[in-house]
Amino acid sequence: MYKKDKVSIIIPIYNGEKHLAECLDTIQNQTYTNLEIICINDGSRDKSLSILKEYQKKDDRFIVIDQKNAGQSKARNEGIRRASGKYISFVDCDDFIELDMIEKMVLKAEETNADIVITNFSLYFEDTGRYESYRDEVLYYTLKNKVFTVEECPEIIKYVGVWDKLFETDFLKKNNLLFWENIIYEDHLYSVQAELYANRISLIPEHLYYYRKNAGESITDKEADNDAFKTDFLRIHKKIQEILDENKTSLKVNKAYYEFFMENAIMHQRNSSTIRFYKYFFESMRKILDEKKIKVINTINNKMILEYANDIYKNKFFRCMKNIH
Repeated sequence: MYKKDKVSIIIPIYNGEKHLAECLDTIQNQTYTNLEIICINDGSRDKSLSILKEYQKKDDRFIVIDQKNAGQSKARNEGIRRASGKYISFVDCDDFIELDMIEKMVLKAEETNADIVITNFSLYFEDTGRYESYRDEVLYYTLKNKVFTVEECPEIIKYVGVWDKLFETDFLKKNNLLFWENIIYEDHLYSVQAELYANRISLIPEHLYYYRKNAGESITDKEADNDAFKTDFLRIHKKIQEILDENKTSLKVNKAYYEFFMENAIMHQRNSSTIRFYKYFFESMRKILDEKKIKVINTINNKMILEYANDIYKNKFFRCMKNIH
């Protein structure tokens, strides 16, 4: 049996009182017990801090850090700096996990000597109580006994959450991986960088993490009404594209990435709140999609993406409005 090395679980919290206890219960009651549970209260105005202190009183594995509101990235970075475990895991305060998630992920990491272990997850729709798969189940089962890099499995570059992953702490520190602060979608950049730098990635096909939807608290729940989030999406992905270029990633990796990017760009374009912002987003995409990127996108087998890219590149604004709605 593997040695039970410490795992640092980092939880950023901002006004999370509604679901916080459920989240913390599933972490506190893990079958893998050698944990430090680092909870960063990011200036919550509700009862989140009081809830955290109650858990800390009863369980000394809880470390509660109270900071002025500075955003999720700064909270996660503070957690990384405080972490003393061999592995680091991130959990969002409105989500919940299987009670054996950490045990299974550590076991996989030890068996495969992985830099990153990625578990499968389910969406949980709070309004209906329904669970739904999100990712390619076949991919998980095909690769469940393999260790690979992103070049060997380009689809992994689309897995941009950090809450589905167990990271080896030394791997993160060796690559100086911290979150870009004061911006949304910071986990996209963090995950892509980690996946590019990792020499050994492994998967767990079981659904061990539950991502809550329709709670009104996640980024995806808030995105439709917030144009600033869409601007941050563009900023983050401009940086990702620079890193892909710097790392001279292959066509197959770039193709997988740009399929993900374009699908999400179309969603953001559609959700623009005003015609003025719609045009701003369109013009911003025109600055991003140069001839080199268009060549990569043209290899993607997706009619909507191809039409959107063509409309942007040829500056067909009104045709774009018609095609993606």
